Amino acid sequence: MISVIGAGIYIFIVTKDFTKPILDLRELTNRMKNLNFSDKYIEKDNNDEINQIIKQYNELYNEEKYKECEILLDKYTKKYSNNYELKSYLINVYWALIYESDIDDIYQTKLNSLCKYIINTCTTDKYRYEAISQLINLYSFQDKKDKAIALTNKLPSFYDTKDYELVT
Repeated sequence: MISVIGAGIYIFIVTKDFTKPILDLRELTNRMKNLNFSDKYIEKDNNDEINQIIKQYNELYNEEKYKECEILLDKYTKKYSNNYELKSYLINVYWALIYESDIDDIYQTKLNSLCKYIINTCTTDKYRYEAISQLINLYSFQDKKDKAIALTNKLPSFYDTKDYELVT
């Protein structure tokens, strides 16, 4: 009995540590889609290469150097092609460039392609659902409400409601 309780506590702690950064990133992305760019993602404590990339990304993003962020993340999303965390940061950069740029069609196309790529290749539901959510936002931004509504059906019922996704 004690080992079952101990195993339950261990599983709770491990899954919480694993999912918290993903949930934090989702919350940050939701704030950014509402044009709140004041918050930044805080990197983890360990010093592996991915975290160094995230740290460099945060520094560039804080300085509103979005094009440099794009170059950095584009380079490393190619090197770490299975790292969907970096790809999710690139989604944020594309949104910033869409709102900043006079040639936002290019970034809308890049955002559309990246979201579809994640949806079709990623096996982690949290990143897939975030990509679906961002694609819904893009379709809403482009006044393609029919596409946005159709895409909401790919979200699980626990994610967000259709009304929430289409209003924000």
